[in-house]
Amino acid sequence: SEEIHGEESTVIHFLKIAPIWFLLSFFIVQYFDKKAIILDNKKLLEINQKLDSRETEKKPKQEIQPENDAEKLDDSENRLRCLTVNTPEGQKKIEFNKIIHINVVEHYCYLYLSDRPEFEPVETKSPLKDLYADLPKETFVQIHRSNVVNVSYIKQLKKNKRSYDLFLDLIENPLPISRHRLSQVLPVLQKVL
Repeated sequence: SEEIHGEESTVIHFLKIAPIWFLLSFFIVQYFDKKAIILDNKKLLEINQKLDSRETEKKPKQEIQPENDAEKLDDSENRLRCLTVNTPEGQKKIEFNKIIHINVVEHYCYLYLSDRPEFEPVETKSPLKDLYADLPKETFVQIHRSNVVNVSYIKQLKKNKRSYDLFLDLIENPLPISRHRLSQVLPVLQKVL
C-alpha cells in the first residue's frame, strides 16, 4: 500500500512539474529561434546594402553582343571562361559571365543568358549536377535543387515568411532559396560582395 502510494505521489509530482518544464523548454527554444532570426535579418540587411552599393557602382550596360563570342576563344581560354552544352541545335559554348541563372524543369536545364533576345533560354538535356560542376564556384551558387545563379546578377534578397527569395537583374520573377541551402548561400554572398 505504501509502495502504491509512493508511486502515486511520484506521478502526481511529475504531473505538477511537467507543464512547467514544457513551458520553460518552449520559451528557451523561442528565445534561441528569435536570436537566430535576428542574426539572419542582420546578415540579410548587410548583403542587401552591399548589393545596393554594387548596383550604384555598376557601369552602364553594354550593348548586346553576339552569342558566338565564345567561339572566338582558343581551347584553353574556353575551359576557363566558357561552358559547353549540347542543345537541340548542336553544341554551344557559352561564356560564364553571360549566364544569369540555370533552371531545371522536367529533366531539362534552361540557361538564361544576358545576351539572348527576350531572354529565351538555351535548352539542354545535361543534368544540373554536371553543369554546376563545370561552373566556377566563386561566381555561381546553387540556391535550390533546381536553380543555380550567377552571383554577379543578384539584385536583392528578401525574406518571405519562413523562406527567402532572390531577385536577379534582367529577370522579373524572384527565385526561391531552399532553407537547407541558405546556410551555404549566405556565406558565398558575403564572401563575393
